[in-house]
Amino acid sequence: MQNGQVRMATDPLDAKGVVEAGRSEARAWNGIAPGTHRPHAFAGLGLRAAEQFYVDGLGFGLMQRFAPSALFVAAGGYHHHLGMNTWNSLGAPPTPPDAVGLRHLTIQLPDEAACARGTTRAGAGFPVRAAAGAWWLTDPASGAGVILVAGRTPPAVEDLAAAAA
Repeated sequence: MQNGQVRMATDPLDAKGVVEAGRSEARAWNGIAPGTHRPHAFAGLGLRAAEQFYVDGLGFGLMQRFAPSALFVAAGGYHHHLGMNTWNSLGAPPTPPDAVGLRHLTIQLPDEAACARGTTRAGAGFPVRAAAGAWWLTDPASGAGVILVAGRTPPAVEDLAAAAA
């Protein structure tokens, strides 16, 4: 920690090596397997709105701010569960509805009381739908669905989307 924030770097990625490693796989990509748990996600969006929603609303801690282009937030002091930046999105037109991208994010909270606190704070002024034992909000910065579940394995997103519609 430095000045109350986690120290991080933005080192270059060996994109060519990643592509070559993917080509060496014997099987074709068919998407992420159902039930896959991702410990963190990244999204490009409006940072002030994202901070208000995830930090002020849902209660994540602000772990690092690369002003003015990125924030990293987490629960429990982890370096980051969510990274948000404007590196490719600042000034860009909205993403078309049929484009590849983040559609929904499921956040598993310890209990229903934590879900209720999150929906009360983050949902202020925004619709909150309860369905299939979960709470569905919309991230005002990105438009992605944010699904809060209480201390259990989340149901399939398709089931939640159908129930919340």
